[in-house]
Amino acid sequence: KTSKRLAEGQRRDLSELAKIGISLTEVIYINDLKSGSPFAYAALIGGVLGNASESELRILDSFGRDLGVAYQIKDDIVDFSGKEEEIGKPTGQDERKITVVDLVGLSGAHDLVASYERSAKNHLNQLRQDSRDVSLLESLVDVILKV
Repeated sequence: KTSKRLAEGQRRDLSELAKIGISLTEVIYINDLKSGSPFAYAALIGGVLGNASESELRILDSFGRDLGVAYQIKDDIVDFSGKEEEIGKPTGQDERKITVVDLVGLSGAHDLVASYERSAKNHLNQLRQDSRDVSLLESLVDVILKV
């Protein structure tokens, strides 16, 4: 299922993001497919290996999806405003498609990353209430979303 979602997200990313008039909701959905799905899958595998309950697995799925979407928006920000020599990869690769930065601006994109980051951390707080050690996942969020 994850590979299908990832492939569908990539297909839509390549075909639909270049379309004028694409909505923020559609771009976020594509980001969820292509980045949220693999992040959620990784979180779910950890949950399964850690004997998580069904409700904990749902929380981990939501956590991974939020983190993946935040990561993708952050990547759009870096592609728009980063310097190749500082980030270690070419920038400007998203010039032929519509990104979150194009739709809400740089400040709005930063706000969205912060919102998805808060949501991801709230999911971890739910797990903490179940006496789960989430410190490694919290560190992961901080490393992945560091600007």
